[in-house]
Amino acid sequence: MKPSVRVEYVDAESGRTLGRARLPVERVPNPLELKPRLQLGEEAFVVVRAEPELSQDVRTRGELRLTVRRVVDLPQGDLLHRRPTLADSLPPLGEGPLPDEALRVERDAWRQVEFLSRDHAEAIAEDLLAVRRVLSRGEAGGYPELVLRRTYYPAPLHAIDVSWIEQRFREPEAYPALTLNGLAVPLRGGFAFRLRAGIDLYGVARSGRTTCLALRGWG
Repeated sequence: MKPSVRVEYVDAESGRTLGRARLPVERVPNPLELKPRLQLGEEAFVVVRAEPELSQDVRTRGELRLTVRRVVDLPQGDLLHRRPTLADSLPPLGEGPLPDEALRVERDAWRQVEFLSRDHAEAIAEDLLAVRRVLSRGEAGGYPELVLRRTYYPAPLHAIDVSWIEQRFREPEAYPALTLNGLAVPLRGGFAFRLRAGIDLYGVARSGRTTCLALRGWG
């Protein structure tokens, strides 16, 4: 009998199990390279957490638990969006108490100004072209269309770690945690530093690799 892995899908909102599947080892994706959006039946979801995170641990344990959040597609119609673009996925949630001094980023501001590798130049150019088109159609109250900027996998910054960031910026002031407005828990793997002139540098690190690095308060 070929080795297999038991995959469980869990709803991030309710904690309920949405489904289970047993897949051959060779068909189980590397958790660090999961696409941000997946289809379960007729519904779309985004993966917010994978346990364990390393493919070798998945194979050793024979189990993979994916925590997912439903994707809600808003009707266009007469709806005007505050911003012309949003990130296509939100970061995974952590556990434990949230310090009062945590950096809180508005959900629609997540990754609005971010750092990416030049390896993604072609895809970035496509996203920017789409954003410019929406900007050209903007109205006084907002934007009738919305561009979902893609998340770049497996690693948008080629393993830049937090220690490198600390050394790169002179005496940054670290926030104790990073979260999104309205949440009572920190983001898993989140980090943030207060820079000069009211600008904050924040990001998410997963298994030693920086998967997101962005600025708040820029522009």
